[in-house]
Amino acid sequence: MIFIGFGFLMTFLRRYGFGAIGFNFFCSCLVMLEGVLIIGAVQQVLGKGQHLVTLELPLLIDATFCAGSAMIAYGAVLGKTTPTQLMWLMVGLVPFYALNQHLVFRTLQALDMGGSITIHAFGAYYGLAASLVLSNGRQAPGAYTSCNIKNSATYTSNLFSMIGTIFLWMYWPSFNGALASIEAGPEGITDPTTALQLPQQYYCVVNTLLSLLGSCVSTFMMSSFLNQGKYDMMHVQNATLAGGVAMGSASALKLSPGGAVAVGLFAGILSTTGFGRLSPILESKIGLGDTCGVHNLHGTRVCEHEYIIMAAAKRKWNGQGTLSGSRAVQCGADVPLVLPTCSICNCCLALLSQL
Repeated sequence: MIFIGFGFLMTFLRRYGFGAIGFNFFCSCLVMLEGVLIIGAVQQVLGKGQHLVTLELPLLIDATFCAGSAMIAYGAVLGKTTPTQLMWLMVGLVPFYALNQHLVFRTLQALDMGGSITIHAFGAYYGLAASLVLSNGRQAPGAYTSCNIKNSATYTSNLFSMIGTIFLWMYWPSFNGALASIEAGPEGITDPTTALQLPQQYYCVVNTLLSLLGSCVSTFMMSSFLNQGKYDMMHVQNATLAGGVAMGSASALKLSPGGAVAVGLFAGILSTTGFGRLSPILESKIGLGDTCGVHNLHGTRVCEHEYIIMAAAKRKWNGQGTLSGSRAVQCGADVPLVLPTCSICNCCLALLSQL
C-alpha cells in the first residue's frame, strides 16, 4: 500500500510521475527508519519505562503507518516542494506523530483501530498547513492551484494512477485490521446470534470491505450527478477509498452489514462532493492548493468516524463493558491532533520558507 498504492496514486499529474513515485519511495523509507527509533522510544521508553527499544512486529507496523501518514501529507504538497523541503517536512512529522499517537492511545485511550485520527487526519492537516504556506508564500496567486496547467492529468497518467487506487482499495481491509486481535477469546467479540467468539480482525476486514463497496458505488453515482452524466477520474481515483478511511476507527466494532454499507455510501457522497464543490471554494477563498485532495479523502472523514462511534456507543466492544463514554473520548482525541499539527507546521514551515 505504501510504495505501490500511494506511489502510483500520485502519478496523475502530467509532469510529475517520476517525482511522485521516486520521492514516495525515498520518503517512505526515511520515515519508516526514523519511525522505528522515535515511535519505539515513545512507546517503550516513555510509555513502559524501558531503557532500550525492542524491535517487534507491531513496532514495524506502526512505523509503516507513520509512513502512510507522511504520504498523505505529501499528497497535499505534491509538485510544490523542492527535495530538500520535502525531506525536512517528512523528518519533522515523525516526532509529533509519535507523541500524538501516545496521547490518543495511552492518555485518552480513544478507539482508533484503523488510524482515522492518528494516521489520516493528522497527515492530512499537517500537509494542508504546509500547502497553505507554500501556495501563498513567495509564489504568484494561483501558482499552485488548479489554474496552473501543470496541475492537470493526461489519459496515461490517469491510467497509472488507477493502479494505485486499486491496490489501496484491495488492501485497505488488511490496513485497518493489521493490529487487531486474531484470538477468538477474551479479546474477541461475542456474536449473540451464534454464541461464537469472533476475533477483532474478522470485523475489521468485513466492515471495511462492505464500506469500501458502498463508497465505490456512491462515488460513481455522485460523480455522474456532479458532471452532467460524465465521470471525473479525480473522483474515481480518490473518493472510492473514502469508505475505508471512514470505517478506520470503528472497524473493530460489531456493526451490522447494512450499517457498514451505509457508512461507505455516505463517505463516498461526501468525499465526491468535496472534490467537486469544496476544493474550488477553498482555492478561491484562501488560496489552498490541495493537489491530491487529501482534505476530502482523509481530513473530513475524522468527523464521520465520530458519528459512527457515537451510533455504536451502546454496543459492547471486545465483550467488556460498553462505549458509553466514547462521545467525550473520541471528541477529546481530536484535541491532541489539532494542537501539534498547527504548532509543527508554523515552526517547520517558517524554516521551509527560507530554504
